[in-house]
This record gives sequence, C-alpha cells and structure tokens, in this order.
Amino acid sequence: LAWLRAPLWKRVERWGLARQKHIISITPYVRNLVEPLTDAHIYDIDNPIDPACFRIRRKEIPGRVFFAGWITPRKNPLGLIHAFAKVRNEGVDATLHLAGEESDPPYAESVRKAIDKYGLGDHVHMLGRVRTEDIRRELAAASVFVLPSRQENAPMAISESMAAGVPVIASNLCGMPFMVREGETGYLIDPDDHDMIAERIIRLLSDTGLRQQMGRQAAEDATRRFHPTSVASKTRAVYESVMAEFAGSACGSRDSSEHSSTTVKPLNPQPKIEVSTAR
Repeated sequence: LAWLRAPLWKRVERWGLARQKHIISITPYVRNLVEPLTDAHIYDIDNPIDPACFRIRRKEIPGRVFFAGWITPRKNPLGLIHAFAKVRNEGVDATLHLAGEESDPPYAESVRKAIDKYGLGDHVHMLGRVRTEDIRRELAAASVFVLPSRQENAPMAISESMAAGVPVIASNLCGMPFMVREGETGYLIDPDDHDMIAERIIRLLSDTGLRQQMGRQAAEDATRRFHPTSVASKTRAVYESVMAEFAGSACGSRDSSEHSSTTVKPLNPQPKIEVSTAR
C-alpha cells in the first residue's frame, strides 16, 4: 500500500492546514506554498541550529571548497564537479571536499566517473557520511561552502555554514534565496550554469578580504536568525500574541453576555489554541 501513502498524506495535510488559525513557517518559501491552502495567520521563524556552530574557530585552508548533503540528483554534487573542473582549468589551486551519504549508489558512481574523467582524483575527496564533529572541522577549514541543490526548503547546511562565518554559494531556487543575501553573505547561482558556479568560486577564492567580509556578515545574520535564543524569543512572542488574542476574545464574549442580559450566562469554554509548524 505504499502507493497510497503520498496522496493520503497530502489530503491529511490539506485538511489540517485548512483548520489552523496560526501557523509557524520556517521560511517564506514554505509560507508561499501554504498560503493558498489556509486562512491562518502565518509567521516566519527560522529553524534553530546547534549553538556549537557559532563557536567554530576558523582555521581556513586556502582554496578549500566544501559541500555537505546527500549524494543525490536533488543536491546536485555532479553539477558541482563540472563547475570545479572549470575552476581547476583556470589554474586555481583548489580542493573540493564532498561530505554526505551515498543514498543513490548509481548517481554516486556517476559522480566518481566525472571526477576520473576530469582527472580530479587528487583534488576532490568524497568523505561519505561523516560525524557532526567532522562537519564542524570541515567548516573551520573551508574557504567557501557550495550547495547547488535543485530543491531545498531551509537547509541546515547553509545555516551552519553561515554561523561558522563561511561565505555560501547556493542555488537561486526555492528557499535558498531567503537565506543567502546576494553579494553580501554569498552568491546565488543557477544550479545548471557551471560557468557561473565556477566564476563565483574563483571570485571568492581569489579575494581574501571579500571572503572575510562575507563570512562576518553571514555570521551576524546567522546569529540574528538561527541562534536558539533568537528562535525561542520569536516563538515565544508568537505564542504570547496568540494567547492574548484568545484572551481578548474570551473577554469580549464576557462583556457581550453581561450587557445583553441581566442574567449572567455561563461562558463557553475557551477555544482550544492550535499552532502548527509548517516544515
């Protein structure tokens, strides 16, 4: 019955969204998808990340390019290999580290074949599935983080890279433009334009001052948006607003009943508060 799962879940999701009065969305991209399905008040609050990401001590290795994500067509590491070959052909001394589980073996094999085809065996390292501490070591060493995905909501890999002070090159699709500020914290690229990806990588690798400036701005943005303290504060504000709304509604009902009759009628039970989180 696996074929029933997706359509059934879609119907349940639509039913649930239609019943909500307040929804927390992790990105305006998700909000835009949800808005046609609900009359709810939608709040944009980013996902939090581990505070340890903000304490990563940078020990940059010049020329180090880092990618983190499943080795699948959606994440598009093969496109990054094509772009990286162009970077090397321009004489740039760069290395590429790919961290991620090979959940699609045939696709992972196509990535390896491309590495061999371009003669990049000494310059591209497929790390496989790695531990959290290994990701943080890679972020400490990275000159730039690249994620040329074809679809993302709000990838934690971008949030964590920004928190570490690493400039980000990401696709100009879906939720990524709501995370990376073009020309300020990184660059937005067409995931199928390998020349464009290569040019942005070269631009950052060849300009230390630009990397540092973008990295600082990325870290500031990340602190404001992704630090758990900030996310908790914004979430609490939403709940307080919702509670105040329902309290006001209950008071309004009391005032109405008191003025409409000399006999005070029992109040209806206070409405149940429903706040859902759109992922």
